[in-house]
Parts: sequence; structure tokens; C-alpha cells
Amino acid sequence: MQSGYGGGQAQYAQGQLPEPEVCSGGHKSKRPNVWVSELNGWTKIRIDYSMRPFSWQEYVADVDEIRTNVNDLVVETIKLIDDVYRKGRYTQDRGKRIDDRLKVFREHTFAENLLPYFAVDPYCLYSEGNAKSPVAEYLPMRQLLSVGKYENFRKYLNDVYSSLDNFYNQFAEVLRVRINKQDISTVENPRLAMFNLYSAAKALTDFQKEYDLLFSNYSSLNENFAKEELENVLTLVNVWRYVLDNQQKGYAIAYDAKQKYRKGTNYFGDTLSKAVTAVDGTLFKGEKYAYIIVDYKMDDSNTLDRIAKPMFPCEIEPALVEKINASETLNIWVDSMRKLGEMKLYIQRYQQVMQVSVDEKCLCSLTSFTELLIEQINSLWKDFFCPKIS
Repeated sequence: MQSGYGGGQAQYAQGQLPEPEVCSGGHKSKRPNVWVSELNGWTKIRIDYSMRPFSWQEYVADVDEIRTNVNDLVVETIKLIDDVYRKGRYTQDRGKRIDDRLKVFREHTFAENLLPYFAVDPYCLYSEGNAKSPVAEYLPMRQLLSVGKYENFRKYLNDVYSSLDNFYNQFAEVLRVRINKQDISTVENPRLAMFNLYSAAKALTDFQKEYDLLFSNYSSLNENFAKEELENVLTLVNVWRYVLDNQQKGYAIAYDAKQKYRKGTNYFGDTLSKAVTAVDGTLFKGEKYAYIIVDYKMDDSNTLDRIAKPMFPCEIEPALVEKINASETLNIWVDSMRKLGEMKLYIQRYQQVMQVSVDEKCLCSLTSFTELLIEQINSLWKDFFCPKIS
């Protein structure tokens, strides 16, 4: 064995056998980067699969927890800013409340929002974040549809909380400037926080709609939570607007900000109801627009004087078209029933006349009656093919 091993060494020394290749990865072009990336991605997917909620109740409970936490965070933020603008400072306890809630909030935002494990296939070939859809024959159709159904909800959830996270990244810096009564221009791009806060508020309404549409049966939130949640975020928008524009002046600002929000939400509805009453119309609300419908009478020029000024061109939504068409169809149906009633009456008259014996003197009158009757029935019949829409 020793001589054989030594012989091998001699052969290497004499260059008769190729030297062993050192495993250094070879040239970059030969590395299986695509394969390694797919393997790493699949490994992560399998790890994520083990961390998915076991039920929709568990999934919605997590969402409810973050919504409750963020709502508390927003309320505490408003109170802290109010203290700063009223007293010129805030207490350590007030600051700790925000720090604690901000820590919980960022724990939630750091973790990916994963759907329950049964919403994806067992191998996670089709899951959120994976744009490649597998061939339908390999997976039940229920699984192919479940992920896409929640895309909008996950998008709006991410929009709301990532925007809020970005807002809080700049929140302390701006507030510190106001506490120290420094110029706001010392902060780099101070209005960026306002943009992020506005983006969160804008996405919140869509998020709430998707939540109610998908998870109302699983929700643990009280029925007024969504209203309070939206009011608090929009109040913070008004408060922060004031912070950017004004130094502290020794009085609270949260109350005025909340009243401004409430007046803003009521203003449109109040104005709309007044407009409907003023033109003696009816209100129809579409998905994007509110329409005031007024009956226009051709012989009444005052109607067009009353409604011409507030009119402006806008899109006619399908719901309004359907309503208008439904009214026209109903009118056509009623008119048709009336014409059928008239035809029936003419035929009954004809039958009554023909039951009486007619002599030669009355024959001419009977002929005229019959011809007129046929003419009247034909006129009504033609209206069925060319109906007159009022």
C-alpha cells in the first residue's frame, strides 16, 4: 500500500497524471447563479410557509392588532404634539407611550404579511409575491383564485403602513426643531413627512373598504372603529400641517384640527342637500360622482335658468345610465299596456256591433266603422315597433 501510494506521488511529480482541480468556483460564467437563486428563494418560501397563520381568524386577528396599535399610536402622537404646542414640552411618560407603540408597529411592518397556509399550494409554487402562475391542472382552482383575491387588500395595507413608517422616520426631527424654536428650514426636506402622512390617509379608505369586503365576518373590531381610525389619521394630517407652518404659541391645536376635519366631512353633504332642494331635484350617488336629477319641462324656461349655472360636464357612470334606461323602459312598458288596452276595447266594440243585424241602410255606416277601427288598431300596432319615448 505504501509503495502504491508512493508510486502515485511519483507519477504526479513526473507529470503523468493531471493535477487535481482546486474547488474555487471556476469562472463566473460557469457558476449556476440562476439555479442557486431559485434554490435560495424556494428555501425562503418553505420557511415562510411554516410561519403562515393556520386560519383566517388568526390572520385577521393579526391585522386587527396592528390597526388597533397604529390607531393608539396616532392618538398618542396627537396628544404629544398638543402638549408641545400648549406647554412647550412633553412629559417622559408621553414620549414613552409613543416609543412603545412605535416599537410594536415596526415589529409588525418588519414581518411580511402572509396569507394563511391553505391559501397557497403546499409547495408554494403559487403564492403572494410570486408572479408566475402554475398550470391550472396541477392545482385546485380554489388555490389559484385565493391569492389574487387578496392582492388589493395586501397592497393597500402595505401602502398605509409603509407610508406611516416613513412619516415617523422624520417625525422626531421636525418636532425637535419646533420644541427648540428653530427654523423649519434646518430640516432637510421637512415636507416629506407630510407627503407620507397624506399618502397613508389616502390609502386608508381603500384599505378599510377591502377589509370590510373580505373580513367583516372575522373582525374583532367594534363597529365604530373604522370611523374613529379615519378621523384620527385625518386629524393628525391637520395637526401636522399646522406644525409645518407654525411655531408653538402656547395653546392647544388638536381640538381645532379635529373640528376642521369634521366640518370638512359634513360640508359636502350639507351643500349637496341644499343644492338638491334649491333646484327641486332628486339625488343619485354613483361610485365617483353625485348627480342631481331634475325633470326638464320644454314649456318651462325657468327650469333651465335655475339649473344652468351649477352644471358642468362630467362622466356619466353606468349606474346612472342604468337608472335612466330603467325609467325609459318602464315608461315604454306602461305605454304598451295602454295601447293593448285600447286595442282590446276596439275589438270588443266591433264584436258588440256585429251581434246586431244590419240592414242595407246601415251597411254603409258599418263599412266606415270597420275601416276606421282597422285604421286605429294599425296605428297602435305600429307604435310597438317605433315606440315614442317621452
